[in-house]
Amino acid sequence: MNKLQFVFLNRAEGPKTEYQAIVFCPKDSQEVAPIGRFANAQFVHTNEISTSVLVQLAKWGHAAPENGGYDKIDFLVQWENGHSYGGRFDLQRGGADRGQTFWVNLKNNLGLFSLLRRPVYMTDSQWEDFCERISRYDTGRSAAAILNDCELPTCDVPTECAS
Repeated sequence: MNKLQFVFLNRAEGPKTEYQAIVFCPKDSQEVAPIGRFANAQFVHTNEISTSVLVQLAKWGHAAPENGGYDKIDFLVQWENGHSYGGRFDLQRGGADRGQTFWVNLKNNLGLFSLLRRPVYMTDSQWEDFCERISRYDTGRSAAAILNDCELPTCDVPTECAS
């Protein structure tokens, strides 16, 4: 399994004092040049990337909106083999997205885009339409390759994670 190489996080909404982009990377790695929304990122060298990501999101989650709102977190995860996956995590109070930690959410999204996981709310026709749209692009193959070839933490809370 290919190990996590970098996890870029950028709080795009929330308190302006917390807008600093952060890059979590292994202790022995060289820093990469962040681009776009991750420019000027603070590097955090750690051998516990998976835990550090959850701890950071929990920290930011204390200032997320109450009563069902969320703040946008941009992210990019990259593995040693060059595979990467990026998107947006909707940070709710406490550090989760609809009750899912970052890693559970990531794995569920990869399952969805690799067409291995059908959401319970999708009707047969919605699922067929979704599968047809995804199969037109390389998204499904990329998501399946990450699920098959790359390390994905399985923890639900920071204390359960270990890299």
